[in-house]
Amino acid sequence: MRGAGMRRVGVGLLLAVLAVGAPHGGRAAAAAPASHGVRARAAQPGQPQPAAGRAPRSEEVTGVLVRIGTPVRVRAGETERTVVVVGADATVDGAVRENLVIIDGDAQVAGTVGGNVVVVGGRLALAPGARVAGDVVLHGNSTLTRAPGAVVEGAVRRRAGISLGPVAGWLAWLGVTLALVAAGALFAAAGGRQLDEAATLLLRRPGPVVVATLVMIAAVPILAILSFITLVGIPLGIALLVVLIPALGFAGYIVAAGALGGALLRRVGRGGERRPTAPAEGAVSAERAAPAERAAPAGEEPGGAGAGTPALPHGAEAERPLAGPPAGREARGVHPYREVLLGVVLFQLVLLIPFLGGLLLLLAAHLGAGALVYRSWLAYRRPRPEAGPGLEARQAA
Repeated sequence: MRGAGMRRVGVGLLLAVLAVGAPHGGRAAAAAPASHGVRARAAQPGQPQPAAGRAPRSEEVTGVLVRIGTPVRVRAGETERTVVVVGADATVDGAVRENLVIIDGDAQVAGTVGGNVVVVGGRLALAPGARVAGDVVLHGNSTLTRAPGAVVEGAVRRRAGISLGPVAGWLAWLGVTLALVAAGALFAAAGGRQLDEAATLLLRRPGPVVVATLVMIAAVPILAILSFITLVGIPLGIALLVVLIPALGFAGYIVAAGALGGALLRRVGRGGERRPTAPAEGAVSAERAAPAERAAPAGEEPGGAGAGTPALPHGAEAERPLAGPPAGREARGVHPYREVLLGVVLFQLVLLIPFLGGLLLLLAAHLGAGALVYRSWLAYRRPRPEAGPGLEARQAA
């Protein structure tokens, strides 16, 4: 409830800015400090009121009256320019020259409102003789009660949410895109090798990646549910649901973007050849090692004559780790910035396709997360040299 109230407060302040707009004449009121809000002109009980029968002077109509958590009452004979109330009720027996905005509260209008009445998450009651010169805009589950004799010269509009127009939508899209590009660049800088290997697996080994994705989709929720059985496992279950699943989704999105960008760059001849390192591939397949085996003389490694290294036994080529990136690239490190940048931008453009774009990105994020899981599995299963007295001799051989 408190979170919903804070969201309504934020929406209310935004609507206040939209409703108030540029000043329309009149002098701006000095901001007088008040608890729970800011008033442009106080109207507290006990203060001197205008004499009966005397209309308020124009100079008494000051700026915007904003109250948060404190009720507002515009008495008969009083005039405000614009009234914004958040988390409290408003009573208008006098006049509001421009707009009346109510968020998370109720409004009772028996006087006049010269502009629009905007209600978010509240109720609006128009008493007999009330007059609204503009529109009545009801957001969310807001309601309107209009008594006989109440006049709304504009239209009564109902909206499911807050619409800020196409410009705000494009700005939000641009902000999310820039945030994803920055996050992808950090991923490429800190874990470029892992990202590169997972993207390679996604392109070259789609079958195992799909299997790893299905296992991940089934295993993580099951583990989270089982963790809630015991009191000790509840924090683990919460961490799996709240931390691990979003992290896997985000990392999978970046991996899939890197795979897409790398594939396009190599297709146009601007990307380097992707050569997975030993943790990702695990071992060379017999088919790829066969040509080198036939080309190498007996008793030598396929690396060429003069290597001075005895040949591996028959069938051992399948256990020999694949060479990593070229020496220069290994020295510099693997940081696929271009691939990630291009892939993220393309994914965000795909997201603009209604419904289908979101489904495609969801699928890509799952497959990218599956590629990361598969790469971790290959790295875990990679053979480790056995410790012992002869370890140095075996390494030298």
